[in-house]
Amino acid sequence: MLAAIFAIPRGIGEWGRLILVALAIAAPCFLLGQCEGKRSERAAWEAKAARAQAEAERRQREADRQRHEAEQADRARIQNNRQEVDNAVQDIGDQPTSARQRARACLELRRQAAAAGQPEPAC
Repeated sequence: MLAAIFAIPRGIGEWGRLILVALAIAAPCFLLGQCEGKRSERAAWEAKAARAQAEAERRQREADRQRHEAEQADRARIQNNRQEVDNAVQDIGDQPTSARQRARACLELRRQAAAAGQPEPAC
């Protein structure tokens, strides 16, 4: 029965039979080649996506490093400002609290005026 399904008709001649056999062999090879093309195309796409992901991760690491450096600089500046204020009010001694508050407020007002480009207040 199987031989009858795959039998080549006798009326087509020797060249016709060879062509049919060649087509029967070439069709699966062609289809397998198409599948391989899709695989290589997908592999190229995956490689491109991996490169894009690696570049995004590199940029994120660089941004994190810059943010960390900026935070450290901010912390140092805040610490220096606090130390400056503490040094300014340290010489006041045991005077009433209002003198300390005035000295801190004056120093802060001067700092804000300098940052905003305004004239220094007269405290």
